[in-house]
This record gives sequence, structure tokens and C-alpha cells, in this order.
Amino acid sequence: MTKTGAQLYLVGTVLLLPGTTLLLPAYASSGAATDAAIALLVAATSVLSAAAAIDMVAAVRQRAPSPAMRGAADDPLLDQEDPQPMVARARRGCCCGGGGGGGCLDHPLLVPACMLLGGLLFLAGALLYWPAWAADPLPSAGAAAMGTVANLGTWVFRCGTLSYMTGSGVSLRAALPGLLLSARGGGGGGEAPGAPRAHWARLPAVAVSGIVCFLLGAALYLVGGALSQAALGGFAQTWLAGSFFFVAGAVLFLIPHYCHLLPPAGGGSADGSTEA
Repeated sequence: MTKTGAQLYLVGTVLLLPGTTLLLPAYASSGAATDAAIALLVAATSVLSAAAAIDMVAAVRQRAPSPAMRGAADDPLLDQEDPQPMVARARRGCCCGGGGGGGCLDHPLLVPACMLLGGLLFLAGALLYWPAWAADPLPSAGAAAMGTVANLGTWVFRCGTLSYMTGSGVSLRAALPGLLLSARGGGGGGEAPGAPRAHWARLPAVAVSGIVCFLLGAALYLVGGALSQAALGGFAQTWLAGSFFFVAGAVLFLIPHYCHLLPPAGGGSADGSTEA
């Protein structure tokens, strides 16, 4: 994940909080609150889609066959100099296409593609909740089982949630071996002593925790959508809880991009120098 993408994920997930809060039963009688909630959800999902798009562009550029296509070294979309080395090490020894076999779950574009699809589906679902047409029946007779436009939006949200869960699950599968390696003392990504901390290799527990938070957030959104379609209470509270997990995950994803500001474990400065 690029630094720019991680920053936008944080902004987008934070915007989910007031949006889902205004869906709570306490605000159900206020049409203005509902309008504001949907507007905030559209804004949040737009930012999340932009974050995923930036990561997708960066991933495509990093796989470009020529330096000219990859862009300049100072390109802000290529601001992650250490692209998750612990994940790369895990992929080389995994059971699906490891060792350069090119298994489908190890394709470097799979995760950014899933996150981009999830963001776009979330955005589409939020737009289908827009009060001006949310209660309208679907025009197609074949879609009668879907009922209203808002109900279709819930299904679209569900597909987006599954896409987020797929991307997060693949990331977790690749990251867990790095966490186990670190726990056994394998530690970092092979940096020279005194080098600045790598984005992910020195913080595998942070990476895994962020992925788990995203998985929990997506699962709660899945449950909330089911509660909404079944006309049961608690869907807004479930979505709000999921939003908090999304924010926690976004914060954890951002931490590795600033870990170089922390003093090294050996007591030196962030740039790798040591005090006399």
C-alpha cells in the first residue's frame, strides 16, 4: 500500500463514522439526518475508491516492463520503496504458485484489484441509497425479488464487502508467515545494521493487525446488510462498529509509512546514526 493510498484510506474510513452514526435509530425520524448520512457515505466511499485506484496505479507501474513506463523515481505514486518484503518472502514459499510459479492468489495485482472493486461497489451502493430514488421500485420485472433501489444497494454493498474480504484475506494469507518469521527472530527484511526501519518487515504484527481489522469491519458490514434486509434492528449499530474497525485498520496501515521517524531499536536516530 502506498503512503498516499494509506492516507486516503484513513480519511475515507473516518468519514464513514459520522455517516453510519446518522443512520442510528435516534436519528431515524430526521430526514435531514438521513440525507446527510447518505451524502457522507458517498463522500467516504469516493475517497476509498480513490485510495484503491492510487494503489492500483502504483502496482501496475511497479510491474511495468520499462523504467519509462514505471515513472520517475520521485513519483508520489511510487512512494513505497519497500513493497512489503515480508509478504514477498512468504509468497516465494507458499503453496499456491510459490517459487515464481505465479499462482492466482500470489498475483501482485490481485489485492489492489479487490480493494478497488470493493471501493467502487461501496460507492455504487451508497449512490443507490440516495433518498431521491432509494424507495423507488426497480423497473425490471425480472428484478422484482430485489424490491426497491435501496435493497439493490444493499446487495451491491454486500458484493463490495466480499471484495474487501477477499483482498484482505489474500493479504493476511501472505502476511502471516512473515509474522511467524518475526516471532522466531527472523525479524526484518535484510537491511544493513543501522538502516532505517522498513515499512513492513520490522512491523509484521502491525500489518497483520490492520488486515484483521479490515476483515472484521467488512464482516460487520456484511452482517449489518443482512439485518437491514431482514428488517431487524441493529443494522446501523453493526455498520458503525464495522466503521470503527475500518478506521483502526487504516491507522495501522499508515503507521509503517512513518516508522522511520521512530528511533531504531538499538537506540540511534531515525536516520540510522548513533549517538556517541
